[in-house]
Amino acid sequence: MKSDCQKIWMGDFEGKEVKIGRSFDAVMVCQFRGADFSRGGRSERWRNKTFSECDFTEADLTEVHAYGCRFEWCDFVRTRLAEFGMGSGRKPSVYEHCLFQEVKLREVGRCTFIDCRFVNCDFEGVDFGWSYFRDVVFMGEVANCVFGVGEATRGGESDRMEGVSFEEAVLRGVRFGGGVGLDGVGWPKRGVYAYFSDFRTRCDSLIGQAESRSVEGEELKRFWEIFARDERQRTYLINLEELSDSLGFQERTIRLIWDCADWVLLDGEKLPAMAGVE
Repeated sequence: MKSDCQKIWMGDFEGKEVKIGRSFDAVMVCQFRGADFSRGGRSERWRNKTFSECDFTEADLTEVHAYGCRFEWCDFVRTRLAEFGMGSGRKPSVYEHCLFQEVKLREVGRCTFIDCRFVNCDFEGVDFGWSYFRDVVFMGEVANCVFGVGEATRGGESDRMEGVSFEEAVLRGVRFGGGVGLDGVGWPKRGVYAYFSDFRTRCDSLIGQAESRSVEGEELKRFWEIFARDERQRTYLINLEELSDSLGFQERTIRLIWDCADWVLLDGEKLPAMAGVE
């Protein structure tokens, strides 16, 4: 349904193939459950559009690219986003009061996330280096992605994570690059994590210790190969339980890693380094 000025699109497009015309500036209160925006793989660009109170549950946004768009109170639940350009172009797309649940994110680009929730999402290989976060909650597993690498996004602002909570999340292989402020981040309430403020320097120290050891030395070298590959990273929160459960590191190796950390997080409580692992 079009308004008289042909600027606003509203209606129910559940399960339909959808193309949003260039003449529409705003898309409001739309039902897009199961809608297909992919158009058979033909690329579509949304430029400077505002989406308000739209439900994209199980919709297919493959080959759609958002350029400077705004999404307010939108739901992305099991939405096909792996090939959705969330923040294409030089101007960030803004997502405010949005829910992302059980989605696979890949092509993030330049985005601003404000008061959003990410629940049980797949972040494998995602680089959030161009993204800004404020009052964002992550729940479930957050694995193998990087925050805060690249140039600042909002007028040169270097702190790109304000009021972010990982308290109900499990972090695995999550890296934080230089320039991202972490003072206001809520860390996981469950699990054992080692925090490194200058990760590569500490890794070099670990490798120095490895020279005189046998089993621990081999494990520390493997640790360096896995976790220190990205030269851009500065800060790291290492999941120590993952080292034991998934990588099979022995307790003595984990002790060395613990001792080189700034501090260790044990079920939400900060403990000093050199405390040991019992």
